[in-house]
Amino acid sequence: MLSLKNRLTTPSEFYQIKKSGKKVSNSYFSFVYLKDSKETLPKISVIISKAYAPKATTRNRIKRLTRSLSRDFLGKFPSNIKVIVFPKTKILLISYEKLKIEFEKIISEIK
Repeated sequence: MLSLKNRLTTPSEFYQIKKSGKKVSNSYFSFVYLKDSKETLPKISVIISKAYAPKATTRNRIKRLTRSLSRDFLGKFPSNIKVIVFPKTKILLISYEKLKIEFEKIISEIK
């Protein structure tokens, strides 16, 4: 799990990002992000809906994989950014190494 200083926690942060954030996506992830000049560290959150993964075990596995990727690439995110990651269920079908490549590609689109 990400440390508390790198997590989005308040509902107002989520609302603000969803309302006025920009979206980038590929076949495995969708990112909604917002640059915030007040922040000094990147803040990240992972959301997956019950509609995409009805079973809790599947949702939890997807969230664990995505959080692990977020931790691995935390230094590659711009320092003044807030990101909501929406993983897709396809991430369970490929290897972790390929996921790393796809995650890094989508991070490079943010900058």
